[in-house]
Amino acid sequence: MVILALRILGVPTDAIEFDYQLSDKALQSEREARLAEIREIGLTDKFGDTAKDLIQRVEAHLVREYGGLEGYLDSIGFDKPKRERLVDVLGQ
Repeated sequence: MVILALRILGVPTDAIEFDYQLSDKALQSEREARLAEIREIGLTDKFGDTAKDLIQRVEAHLVREYGGLEGYLDSIGFDKPKRERLVDVLGQ
């Protein structure tokens, strides 16, 4: 959701990717507690780190499956007027 909102606001994919990767460092102090929870539900430690190419993969998926962000948003009923409203609200 955050990726989509940022893209609607016109934030470049590279900037979103850069910011997302900062999460690993920012969450380092909580890492062991998060890993314990992750292991508890049967997942591997891999799920405790940010996916290094997540933002790029989301973007590629949207292009491949929907022709891009706007195509996806239109397909779920989040049309241009709704996107413009989001920009108005978040841009304040």
